[in-house]
Amino acid sequence: MPRVESISVIIPAYNEEKNIAAVVEGTFAVLRGLKTEHEVLVVNDGSKDSTGKALDGLKKKHKNLRVIAFPKNRGVGFGMKTLFREARNDLVFDLPADGQQPPEEIKLFLPLIKGNDVVCGYRKKRVDASYRLWFKRLYHLILRILFGIKVRDIDWVKMYRRKVLQGISIRSESSFVLAEAVIRAKRKGYRITEVGVTHKPRLHGTQTGAKPMVMIRQLLDVFKFWFGINFRQA
Repeated sequence: MPRVESISVIIPAYNEEKNIAAVVEGTFAVLRGLKTEHEVLVVNDGSKDSTGKALDGLKKKHKNLRVIAFPKNRGVGFGMKTLFREARNDLVFDLPADGQQPPEEIKLFLPLIKGNDVVCGYRKKRVDASYRLWFKRLYHLILRILFGIKVRDIDWVKMYRRKVLQGISIRSESSFVLAEAVIRAKRKGYRITEVGVTHKPRLHGTQTGAKPMVMIRQLLDVFKFWFGINFRQA
């Protein structure tokens, strides 16, 4: 493998006490193998379980682990914007804390980022409930119609050049934040490509992104953003 640029892996976590250690340990195992400057940055988004204690233990083992802890839950949008802003290295890879994306597949993104600015992972075979799959089909159709975005899996893992995140201003507070980043990057002319990845079943905990109110807020932010770029400065 050619020389790898420095990399930050960013992980938003909320009530992931049974998953976070395996995800962080697996990520560091991959990053050590890349033999490049690296860090893992976790936002503990006001978890009510023992996620914070687990992260405290991990910090004692890994000097390149940074944790930002919010006293109360701020939501995925605020958490991701914080992670985007605080990441320090050339490449930024976002990874879920639930273990559904194998950390070793970071390596799939590295050859593609060489000639691109954003690499979007798409789940080749999703293991979500059927109602969520139908919502995501609708969501992607809306994004394609309103913004011309043809990315197959806008809400899944991505590798960004840090300059992209520094060059855009993200305003969403819901999980639309992930789509907004890609839309703004496309409008700025950054090069975007895709790669297929694995999607594993969640072993522990509850998927907060599947809650109806989370999905409703996501759709509301889509239309607020569309209104903003069409009728006022956004």
